Amino acid sequence: MKQLILNGKRFRSWIIPSLLLITLIGLTECCPIANAQIFNILSNGGFEVPEVQLTDPQPTSVLSGWVAGGNGDAWVVVNNPPALPAYEGNQFIALHPSRTPTGATLSQTFQTSIGQVYYVSFATWTDFDGSPESSQPSITASLMATGGSVLTNYLCAPKTPGWTNSIFVFTATAATTSIILEDTSANNLTDIALDEVIVASPPTLSISQTNAAVNVSWPATLVPFQLQASSSVDGEWTLISANSVTNTGPVVATIPLSSNNMYFRLVQQ
Repeated sequence: MKQLILNGKRFRSWIIPSLLLITLIGLTECCPIANAQIFNILSNGGFEVPEVQLTDPQPTSVLSGWVAGGNGDAWVVVNNPPALPAYEGNQFIALHPSRTPTGATLSQTFQTSIGQVYYVSFATWTDFDGSPESSQPSITASLMATGGSVLTNYLCAPKTPGWTNSIFVFTATAATTSIILEDTSANNLTDIALDEVIVASPPTLSISQTNAAVNVSWPATLVPFQLQASSSVDGEWTLISANSVTNTGPVVATIPLSSNNMYFRLVQQ
């Protein structure tokens, strides 16, 4: 919780993690999101390093920041519009291309704060249209704490052609956490690709004063948030209109000092 005292009034702001968790439970897919300004905890989440030539795909073992493993096959590929543009940037990962084996993995370990809620987002592409079910492509994202305890397993099994973005959350239980992305497709008869893997922490509200107003701001986020205000912590929460929702950020909401609103919170839509 942050506080700012102006003209004898104390303004407070916070985010309630339980609200974020409750609203995200059951969320499996969403539309593509604009995330250019979001801080990604992961290194090389868009698979852009090193640069690969259009006519010379490379195995994922060359990727900076990632560890390739598993028993399958995966390659770094440059987009080739209009056949298949990357979801973000110029490069993406093709899993079991040319009917090679499934089962490839990519993993990365990153620093986390114990008890902190984190968002995970990644994009998948497929040409699968839902039939036959025996050829369902899928990617499983697993989060593991230091020591090997599994925090969550998230299965992405797209059933419509094109790029789809998936989002889920986990709570860190150790100072470092690993993400493992595995090609868990039923077989190699349907194509699937991976791009733009992001791990990000929830936004933090900041409070400042400009002339006769209070500025409440927060950075870009993976999912839209509403800014709500109240005159007391147990009072009625109302939506602050204007710049109240963002997934591109940053956003600044200006509240006059004459307002009775002294408490602010972000609630995920």
